[in-house]
Amino acid sequence: MAFVRAKTINGNIYHYLVESRRTGTTVRQKVLKYLGRVVPKEYGARKKKAK
Repeated sequence: MAFVRAKTINGNIYHYLVESRRTGTTVRQKVLKYLGRVVPKEYGARKKKAK
């Protein structure tokens, strides 16, 4: 099963597509794809006002 994980690193939020796989009795998670950094809405609004 695949899902999107949000990770906070140094105050920035990043999204990853992650899949859970069972190997024997344990479940391992594998990152399938990096989806990108989340940019807050306020950042875009401030950028438009500066122009």
